Amino acid sequence: GTTAVYLVDDYLGTETLLEDGQTYSFNVDESVSESVDTSRFSLKFDTETMGVEDEDNKLFSLYPNPAKDLV
Repeated sequence: GTTAVYLVDDYLGTETLLEDGQTYSFNVDESVSESVDTSRFSLKFDTETMGVEDEDNKLFSLYPNPAKDLV
């Protein structure tokens, strides 16, 4: 089966369904602490349980470019 993965942006109050092969961009404003908060983003998975049977499936990739220190 497939697993839907959402990027949750607590600053903007949005959830974006991540799709394979797509690139996602966002803006930060260093003068707004919520915009650069280390807990701004999280990943949310649908209710399907991921098991070891799916270990060969590439669910997502995270590239911390141009992130600094922590992603």
